[in-house]
Amino acid sequence: NPTVVEAYILLADIFVKEKNLVDAKNQYLKALQIKPKNTDAILGVAYVAFHRDQYDMALDQYQKAIEIEPNRALKHI
Repeated sequence: NPTVVEAYILLADIFVKEKNLVDAKNQYLKALQIKPKNTDAILGVAYVAFHRDQYDMALDQYQKAIEIEPNRALKHI
């Protein structure tokens, strides 16, 4: 179902485990198109950006997650 945010996040998480960071990021971004304040997707984008040496983007995404859900986001940093 193309409207289920959790499905995109689950698929992205699978891509992360397979070290396919490009496809993972694409799936997290699809989730964010549906629900822009989804912390799981934002943290996923941050994780991918960090591991692709895109530190400015990673920091931006972590800060966004902290604004939305501070306690949860800080556990991932």
